[in-house]
Amino acid sequence: MFLGRFDHLKKENDVEKMRSYAKVVLVGFGWETLELFDLFSRVFGKDQVLIIDHKEWSRDHLFYPGPCADRGEVSGQVLKCFVPDISLKKGRGPLFYKDRKFFSFQGRARPYTLGEGESYFKLFPNFFDSKNLLNRDIDERMDLAKGSFLKAGIKSIEFGHGSSATPAPPDEVNFKLVLIGHQSIECQYLFYGRSPQEFLKLVSDKNRLDKKFIEFSAQFEKDFSLVVHFDLDSKEVDSCQTFFIPQSQTHEMGHFIVEIQNVPDSDHQRFKTCCRMSADDADEEGVAKKLKLLKRTLRRIFPGFKKGVKREKIYLLDYSPFYSVNDEINKELQHFSYFGRMAPIEKEFLQENKIDVNSKDILNNARSLLSIKKIQDRFSLPT
Repeated sequence: MFLGRFDHLKKENDVEKMRSYAKVVLVGFGWETLELFDLFSRVFGKDQVLIIDHKEWSRDHLFYPGPCADRGEVSGQVLKCFVPDISLKKGRGPLFYKDRKFFSFQGRARPYTLGEGESYFKLFPNFFDSKNLLNRDIDERMDLAKGSFLKAGIKSIEFGHGSSATPAPPDEVNFKLVLIGHQSIECQYLFYGRSPQEFLKLVSDKNRLDKKFIEFSAQFEKDFSLVVHFDLDSKEVDSCQTFFIPQSQTHEMGHFIVEIQNVPDSDHQRFKTCCRMSADDADEEGVAKKLKLLKRTLRRIFPGFKKGVKREKIYLLDYSPFYSVNDEINKELQHFSYFGRMAPIEKEFLQENKIDVNSKDILNNARSLLSIKKIQDRFSLPT
């Protein structure tokens, strides 16, 4: 089952087709979107908040489905600070495969050259129940927001000043989103939870953007990630473990990150695997080729794969956990903010909240939490 890149092939939903204005527009769909929808709905009413994304409305898109992406001391510190009731379980340090053996990164052996962003997965994982990131039951959140969701692609983003079709004063219209299919939505506040580089490409008049804002947004390459789950009847490890499996032993192709977990209430184990995919390779042919390599590699290393896989599930995601962020080149845009895993987190914000860490070490859900806190502070939203 493919999710993400190929969703646009499905028939688009006509929900809210005639709507032309919302006070707040949230672009992107994940657990962060539901959290912001709840916060802004309490201020403006949910009929004034609109969610737009090209993906289907599904729980499958709420959380990153691959190996644990919240790793190391810094992520754990941020998660504990902003989710007081969270229960973190520190996982074991990862191992890498070389010369038909597994080695610790702490030993003398050296792995094959790591791919871009893979070093982050050398840190120990912080396991927790993803539902803890939301302040309310997931199904309740999904039901409340579903009527305010519009499945659509965005053609361009303009700085708007209102029109006769918009039921709002001109000074309350700061953005116009032109959607694929000729519909447009105008709004006072815009919050973007997808790639900053994607936002930059969509803006029609870049002269209105500060140089530092452009520099921050342009640093993100358009990467995809291939995540595959395999359920096996056999047990390959005694407890949860992360492995670095080289994609090639002769070429620098990076690694498959493989996390093996016990499936609750069963004797099965689940392999959660992920790897980075370039935009050029993220098509059906490229995915099929990478999937074939992944299966062949795992069969060679883990005996359980030779006995057969009980179930597999494939995700092609239009974002990647293999990334880094330079927060020192950002400049805020009025009435706008990024949110989520690629949002900027400035040193001043960390100091104000007494978080003594380097922002470059804050990634994935930890960064998403801070981006929401930052929006709460900047726009005086309730906690």
